[in-house]
Amino acid sequence: ASDTLLLDWQVVDFYLREDDQQRVWKFHYFTDSLLYDFSLSIGDSVEITDDLGLPCTLVVTQTDSLPLADMQPYRRLKLRSAGDPDGSFFGFVEWVEGMGSLYGPLYYGGFCATDFGESLLCFFQQGQRLYHDSERETCARFLTSITEATPSAAPIVYPNPSQGLLSISLPA
Repeated sequence: ASDTLLLDWQVVDFYLREDDQQRVWKFHYFTDSLLYDFSLSIGDSVEITDDLGLPCTLVVTQTDSLPLADMQPYRRLKLRSAGDPDGSFFGFVEWVEGMGSLYGPLYYGGFCATDFGESLLCFFQQGQRLYHDSERETCARFLTSITEATPSAAPIVYPNPSQGLLSISLPA
């Protein structure tokens, strides 16, 4: 596939479907996995599979409505990892009905395994921008220049080889 700028698109072999119970499923490599469950209430938990293929149990901590640019309220759920009781380590993920996660509609990025995350810049529906991250000036991200990193010393990895816990130390 390509666009009007003649950029190549990556083909992704998965399909999405929504059932009659407000759940969105992702079918990938002959496996159905739950992507969202908008029927949840505060205190409910749900198990999803993150982008790393790891099971991740999320707990709903808050629900409210998010008004988007079309002035319609969209149901929003705030969730945390079940392994992070106060959300202080992994943080929170927000699901918006009709839109998906504010990390991105199809993205969890190892939410239950790391504190790394990305954010959804904008969301369009039928050509209308309904959501724009208020902390960003634009919907596009462009890399204009980069400075090559020059490491002062190599990281220390031990024990090497390892069949268990591996430690990595970076020089100061």
